[in-house]
Amino acid sequence: QGRSNHRHTSHPPTHSHTLDHNAMRMESPTRHCLLEGANPPWKLNSALVSIANATSGSVFQTISDDCFNCTWKYGCTVEEGRTQMLIDSLFPTQMRLLHNGETSCHINASLHNLGRYTLDAISCTLNTDEQGEDTLGATLILWIGLFLLLFSHDLYLNFKTGWWSAQEDHHEYYFGNVPRHRTTRRLLSVSVFRGLCVVFMALANSEGGGLVQFQHSTWNGLTVADVILPSFLFCAGLSSQIAMSHRSSTEIDCKRLLNRLFYLSVIGLFIVNKDSDWRTIRIMGVLQRLAICQLIVYPMQVNSNQPQHELRITRKLRRFPMEQTAENPDEYDLITGEESNSVPVVEPILEGEHANYSSHYFGEWLNVASVYMLTLTLSFITLIVTCLVPTPDCPAGYFGPGGVGDQGAFVNCTGGLAGWLDRVLLGSHIYTDSPVKSIYDSLDIDPEGFLGTFNSAVNVAGGALAGQIIRWYPYRSEQYTRLIVYGTLHIGLGFLLKTVVPINKQMWTLSFSLVTVGISLLLYFVVRLAVDHVKTKIKLRALAYVGDNALLIFILQNAFAGHLPYEFFVGFSSISRALLSLWTVFISITAGFVFRYYDVKFKL
Repeated sequence: QGRSNHRHTSHPPTHSHTLDHNAMRMESPTRHCLLEGANPPWKLNSALVSIANATSGSVFQTISDDCFNCTWKYGCTVEEGRTQMLIDSLFPTQMRLLHNGETSCHINASLHNLGRYTLDAISCTLNTDEQGEDTLGATLILWIGLFLLLFSHDLYLNFKTGWWSAQEDHHEYYFGNVPRHRTTRRLLSVSVFRGLCVVFMALANSEGGGLVQFQHSTWNGLTVADVILPSFLFCAGLSSQIAMSHRSSTEIDCKRLLNRLFYLSVIGLFIVNKDSDWRTIRIMGVLQRLAICQLIVYPMQVNSNQPQHELRITRKLRRFPMEQTAENPDEYDLITGEESNSVPVVEPILEGEHANYSSHYFGEWLNVASVYMLTLTLSFITLIVTCLVPTPDCPAGYFGPGGVGDQGAFVNCTGGLAGWLDRVLLGSHIYTDSPVKSIYDSLDIDPEGFLGTFNSAVNVAGGALAGQIIRWYPYRSEQYTRLIVYGTLHIGLGFLLKTVVPINKQMWTLSFSLVTVGISLLLYFVVRLAVDHVKTKIKLRALAYVGDNALLIFILQNAFAGHLPYEFFVGFSSISRALLSLWTVFISITAGFVFRYYDVKFKL
């Protein structure tokens, strides 16, 4: 979750829950352009446009390409000696000047970060005074530096012994299937995948050098930053499913579940609120959403839990349940010490002696995907309610941003039913720094709101589905086939549903959940193949150490955000911000090493 979705402003809200943009456009604007020669309030991804030869009283308006189907947004009123305007340079922008209600100049331009430009109102041309900087240098620095940080520890350990020699088992990890005996070791691919999520959280929290892929989508759409939190939730479901592999109990530990909900919620309140004004503290947050999602999914996981020895099935044993097969180390990888290579393997299955293909696949969806299907059903019920229930000044089934979006037709409808519920139930405790407000002039909407929680639970259940696949199928080919097929199907269904429900991170729509679950399944397939099964010494240990204490490092990231030594001011250059982002990654990886060295383990 990037900073734009969890930082809270230190000022109380100054607007009401409803806005009348039509009335605002009819009134004479009162915001004036910057004084000529004054030091502009620079920020990342901004450019300065000076307006020359414009008639006093002219109105300067803009439309960002990031604003879909928008009306013109009021910028400032030009007066004598007030001719400068700071404009966001992340996306191309249309600019125009109005005099007495008539367009005197209209231009479309792509601006560079920290660039300075002059708009001549007479010739209607945009001249470049200072070019600014593009993002190519920052992109190269960020990705090359990230690659070196993630692989440096492996390269250092294995430089003398050969990079491509056979893998070595380590006492803290296992690499193959989930063992049937109780163990304190972790599955390496799960630790690496979790650590990857935390590292990219550090990049998004530090704005990723100002690169567009590390900025959250303003409204509809999908970026790298949008996939991070869903993948983190996916990891929560995957980890809990693997942890259940040695338990046969189907009784819910209510005390532990409620304790986890309480502690995560309290910690979440502290890290999302930087001020002491209790009247405007934010109630919802990333950890609060994680706790609620696990409260939804975990009881279903426990109820569907079965002993590990009953879940391991193979393609041959579906047709011949009692057949004994000798181990093939290239196809069937058991953990060292589980069974001797010379002992035949007997794998019982749930369906019994008369199992056939139809009963097997029905049993698979009834057992492997039962938790996921139940959670998806709850999400569909939420979607139906959203599409059928209207809200004040807003039609049923509205998923738009309101404000100047949709040509200003639904000014007070930001987020439809989901946004309206958040504004009514949370009041002044809602998130107020959403990027949609600055682009669309819209109302507040909480990215961790109430209705979106049911859809985000689908991501946790998707992780549980991946964990069940790893538990059920000892053959690599069957694991990989399902991860690839299910991942591809989720992405396809998500984009198919996009025609009805947009892919939207701010509302956390069902289509967004389906697409991100699919991405997580495919990404975990790549990590499991590369880390657990490819026999090399390149095991991304740095990420594994971060993943072993992912929750603690995530809490520290948010607690120290904006403070030394985690972050400090480096200016607004994209290259300097890219270096700062790499520094935050380095701090996170270093924390992982320190916690491992001192055997620090943080669990809730």
